Amino acid sequence: MFVYLHVWEPLMLVSNMQCRRVVRPWLGLKMLDLNPMIIAQLKEKSSTFPDVRKGVLVPMVSYY
Repeated sequence: MFVYLHVWEPLMLVSNMQCRRVVRPWLGLKMLDLNPMIIAQLKEKSSTFPDVRKGVLVPMVSYY
């Protein structure tokens, strides 16, 4: 999944003035759907893991 970052607008303007091109940064997320088995494994690893029933785990984030 890739998410466009709106917070980098000043970077786009500076890049556009210097190189005459627009830089549009993206954020890449690796997501893992949480199911009862994964939640149980995470609770075994860490006693501080919260009590959840559903959600996603984001093990990796990268930006371009």
